[in-house]
Amino acid sequence: MKRFKSFLILFILLLNIFFVPVVNAASLGTISGNYSFGDVKLDDVDVSLYLVATLDTSNGFSYKYIDDFKEFELDVNSLNYGELEQYVLELEKNIKDNSISAIKKVKTNNDGKFNFKDVDEGLYLVNIEDVERENNIYKSSPSLLFVPNYDSTAQAYNHDVSVNIKTELVKKEDNSNINSSNGSSKIKLPNTYDSIVLYIIGFVVSLILLIILVLFIVYNRRRSNSDEKKNK
Repeated sequence: MKRFKSFLILFILLLNIFFVPVVNAASLGTISGNYSFGDVKLDDVDVSLYLVATLDTSNGFSYKYIDDFKEFELDVNSLNYGELEQYVLELEKNIKDNSISAIKKVKTNNDGKFNFKDVDEGLYLVNIEDVERENNIYKSSPSLLFVPNYDSTAQAYNHDVSVNIKTELVKKEDNSNINSSNGSSKIKLPNTYDSIVLYIIGFVVSLILLIILVLFIVYNRRRSNSDEKKNK
């Protein structure tokens, strides 16, 4: 009987070991990306991650907006491409207007790559600051991400998400005609000295010719009047 009880206790212990509930580590994911423009790798740039909504699986598969974005109560999955772009811009504006803090911040490495680790399931916005290098300014649009993201090829949800940063190159304004003094900028006006001198010279020459013409006419009239008197 004692042996049976010992065997029963051992059996229960083994059941607890092999069938204990296991936390699903896959619920944590990563978000990675590459910030570059052609061959230009934009390194040492701040990348901010904002949590917009948490994943709600209590009633299907939906997102529950956090307090900072509670006014955006809509089904993001129902938006078309144009509506989604406008939606992302409104999210970015809300962040700036309300000074919402990022939940994570990283910097790009020497190759322009970045990575956020241990990311919970939810809806996220990735934002990267503008970069000024030499005579160029690199701008990027904010990116909206789902964690997990559905992979149609593998027909499964992937918790390791990569983002393609859309980068735009803007040439800096040519400052060759701008002089800076005491922190203020003054536009250097084009030199019109030569044109003004030419106008003045032309005016003076025309005036002299006109005076000569008038004197010539007066002289001829006086001479004609004098000749007439002599003839009489």
